[in-house]
Amino acid sequence: MNGKLKIANVGRWCAVLICLSLASLVLASGNDWPQWRGPNRDGVSVETGLVRGWPESGPNVLWRADVGTGF
Repeated sequence: MNGKLKIANVGRWCAVLICLSLASLVLASGNDWPQWRGPNRDGVSVETGLVRGWPESGPNVLWRADVGTGF
């Protein structure tokens, strides 16, 4: 009988993990662009509050990498 309880608990934990995984997918979807030209493939963003232009000094440099020479 003790083995059956352990198997039932594993099944419950699996169900909980599946539900949490699905919930995180719904929360993470947002306005991602997972494919060419956006989620509706029309190249239109529905985001609001975006900056219309760069400051005169340009954007802040967050990182640089020395990549050497190339073609």
